[in-house]
Amino acid sequence: MPSKKRSDAVQNRAAILDAARDLFASEGADVPLARIAERAGVGRATLQRNFPHRHDLAAAIYLENLARVEDLAHAVADEPDAALLILNEIISFHAGSSRVLAALDDDRVEEVESIRLRTRNLLSGPVAQGRRDGRLADSTDEEDLLLAIEMIVGAMTLSSHREPEELITRAMRIVRDGLAARPEASQPNLG
Repeated sequence: MPSKKRSDAVQNRAAILDAARDLFASEGADVPLARIAERAGVGRATLQRNFPHRHDLAAAIYLENLARVEDLAHAVADEPDAALLILNEIISFHAGSSRVLAALDDDRVEEVESIRLRTRNLLSGPVAQGRRDGRLADSTDEEDLLLAIEMIVGAMTLSSHREPEELITRAMRIVRDGLAARPEASQPNLG
């Protein structure tokens, strides 16, 4: 009998996360928690037991997305453009869950910083490999890719662009071109 409860608990948690992901995307980060519980087919107490605060729910969704990116990172580790493939995947999941980010509470700096560090660590090997292979400029580091994520997510948030995929494609082209290794003669003189 205990395994059935465990199975139900796992199913309830998954249903809550699915409902929250959908409702955050369609209605925003301020969607009532009762609505999430209703969509998930669980009671408000079950939602609260699993996710005491809205931030906990948003963080769980973000961490699920990040786990998918980590799986991709392992799968593409030997690809020449692994850093940019991972960056593109991170940007894509942000496009679908930018409103989830709005629910991450800035007051919980340690948790948000932990997520940032996990993302940075995910990028470090592929960025170093890209520099060694000559695909990324020697000056490119993980912080550059994190900044690119913030810039593109900011553009998606502020843009009235109807097609996020087109915006992502254009932004990734700019980032890829900006981070790419170039012969010294073609380096722009910015200062």
